[in-house]
Amino acid sequence: MSQAKVDKYKKEKKNREKVIKRKKIRNFIVVMILVFVVSMGIGYPLGQFLYKKNYEKRMENATVSAASYDYWVQQYIDTNYGHLFSDNVYISDDTASDTDSTSTPTDAITY
Repeated sequence: MSQAKVDKYKKEKKNREKVIKRKKIRNFIVVMILVFVVSMGIGYPLGQFLYKKNYEKRMENATVSAASYDYWVQQYIDTNYGHLFSDNVYISDDTASDTDSTSTPTDAITY
């Protein structure tokens, strides 16, 4: 062997651990990219299929009848804004007695 070949062999032997480590890292990255690409190739169409298949069921449950919506709105208004529309706040003309007839119209609040 010539001296150049011996020096080259020693240099390769010295850096062999680094080279093997780089190859392992490169192989790991390549495998992870392939796994990602294959999973996207299978997962995306499968997800679209399942989403479309389940769409009809979701739309059946999404419809609301007018009666149930009216009931929900009334309950929501009563719960959140019931104090604005309570009967105790307003005095109607029907409940006024003869003794109240002498009072001025500004005494009673009517809407």
